[in-house]
Amino acid sequence: MIESVDSDIVFLNSINLTADVLPSSWVSLGKVIKASLLPEQTYGEDRPAEEADFESHRKDVVNKLKSVLNFIRKFVSIVPSQVFDRDLLVWLLILCGEHHFPDLWTTDETREVAVLCVQELCSFYDCSSVSQLVLGQSQKSSPCFKQALVILRPKLLRNSWRKNPGAIASYKWLLVQLCAPHLSEYLDIVSPTTLLILDDHDEGRRLLGLQCMLHIIDNVARTELCQRGLHQVFYKTLEPMMWQRTPSQIELVFTCITHLLSLTERGYTRSSEPGMWDMFDDTLSTLLDTMVFEDQIPLRLAYIKSLGPLLSAMGPQVIRWSKPLVAVFDEYLHKDSFDTRKYALEAMRTYICLSSPRMSQNGDNILFLLLRTCQDISEDNTTSDELHLVKNCVSMMRLSAPKDFQNVLLELQNLSCTEKMHEQIMNVFGL
Repeated sequence: MIESVDSDIVFLNSINLTADVLPSSWVSLGKVIKASLLPEQTYGEDRPAEEADFESHRKDVVNKLKSVLNFIRKFVSIVPSQVFDRDLLVWLLILCGEHHFPDLWTTDETREVAVLCVQELCSFYDCSSVSQLVLGQSQKSSPCFKQALVILRPKLLRNSWRKNPGAIASYKWLLVQLCAPHLSEYLDIVSPTTLLILDDHDEGRRLLGLQCMLHIIDNVARTELCQRGLHQVFYKTLEPMMWQRTPSQIELVFTCITHLLSLTERGYTRSSEPGMWDMFDDTLSTLLDTMVFEDQIPLRLAYIKSLGPLLSAMGPQVIRWSKPLVAVFDEYLHKDSFDTRKYALEAMRTYICLSSPRMSQNGDNILFLLLRTCQDISEDNTTSDELHLVKNCVSMMRLSAPKDFQNVLLELQNLSCTEKMHEQIMNVFGL
């Protein structure tokens, strides 16, 4: 098998194409492309991948990819009037997908050659992007996205996908080529693989699955999701992941949920009547429960980064969460929590904006936190970004809770503090 492929590599590098491409040329190209694909791995079920697992593949695949690129360039320049073999085009896109992202089986050189192959193909088919190529949006091309996933499917089953990381990489690369409104058409064939990857113990694979899910959520119409019941399936898959303790995963989980609920908890697809408890409330309840007692800085940072976007997506119903939210702001704006202070201020600004009609009930507490934060900033020489956020919040509080604001102003007149702090407070509170 190796000798045969080696001879095909030599053939592709030395061939002089004419107006007619012989069938033997396509046969050699197909053999080299398929031999370049990452073979099924022996690991997967029992341990994560290691760089040593792919050492021999990295060495062998470079020459194969170069010979493929060499053939494509000759074909494009010499026989532009001919049609590139459609089946081999699909296999070639799968191969390029394997080498698009930095991974253990790719190198800078293989990724560069893969990009050049795709560029040559797009140029030949008069496509400005890979998306146009796989969707068949030019006169010379025809849709091939579904065919590519059909080829990948045997490698993406429950008992095989962990041993085929190359197929997973190709799947992700092909998936991100499709955006709204085109992805909805293929929802039934892309969602099972994403759900399969998410249901895994390996952190790296879960992150990949979350990235794929976020792309699907952001590029599929809510009607398509809800008619299939996938919005419930996606939420139930993400729900237990809110309790995970990996910072990078936490941010992505809550981003997925926030985007999902922003899509489905609106209008005719919402899970309850307006004003009633819904899936937003379930999510915020879980997030606040985890935030209050967390003491690890990376996790605290991931949680507070997730809070602001979630509040913004919820809208005015955040008002019923005022008490626990104020407690969280108190904790994450504390002097010892300067890593989280900026994001806590951003979340507080969102909360003030959304709860303005009822701010009088919590105005004094919010203003106290802002005053304390202003003092902390004056003591630790924080950047002006945080001070600007405090000033924004104070300006909003002046309108939302005028009585509480006036009471604070009266107290500030008798405040004993350093000259620097006094100047800063006067500036922030507009005095």
